[in-house]
Amino acid sequence: MHVDTRKLSTLMGFVIVLAGAAGAASAADDFDRRGWYLGAGVAAQYYLLTDDVESNTNELLTVSDTVGFNVRGGYRAFSWLAAEVIYEYAPGFVLETKQPIDLSTIEPGLPTVPKGTELLELNGHTVTANAKLLLPIWRVQPYLNLGVGVSYITLDDKYGLVGGSEAAIAGRIGVGGDIYITKHLLLFLEVSGLLTSFDLANPTATDNLSLLYYLSPQGGLQWRF
Repeated sequence: MHVDTRKLSTLMGFVIVLAGAAGAASAADDFDRRGWYLGAGVAAQYYLLTDDVESNTNELLTVSDTVGFNVRGGYRAFSWLAAEVIYEYAPGFVLETKQPIDLSTIEPGLPTVPKGTELLELNGHTVTANAKLLLPIWRVQPYLNLGVGVSYITLDDKYGLVGGSEAAIAGRIGVGGDIYITKHLLLFLEVSGLLTSFDLANPTATDNLSLLYYLSPQGGLQWRF
């Protein structure tokens, strides 16, 4: 097969010019620059240990999912690394009955409650310090987020079975992507997991239930200064 070297050379030159223009545009837009940023997002929160709660309570109790939010801020020190702090609110993980329960067997004087009764509502406030590892590919930048911090859990106990509030150690791991809309405004999409050391006294037995473990698909907007 005959190859037209002049046309091939012209095509290669055109590709090189385009690549150079793209590189110049990337440098001009400076999406991987150093600097501060601030963002906020909505987070669906899916409880990870529902099966464990159900099995540990002999199928008497289950935990519902919820929707919360987070705010985050940090400093991008290098094109591939940022340090950030995330505050996340997880409202309304509800521990509820899967079948009727006579609560008087647990605490004298309490009623028999039907299936679907809310026994308590768990709310989590978590702050983590994170290392954000980025792959700076122009406008779309995948990342890995690793963090450790503390959770403060409040309990709205409907029947006085456990009560109290508690602080716990928290860990976060997430993967996501920053998608630049402009030089300063970007959309972030992330799936993260949050684990804590919080254990709740099992109201149907003498053991504990590990709570506030959840998976969170989330998204929001971020502003780079």
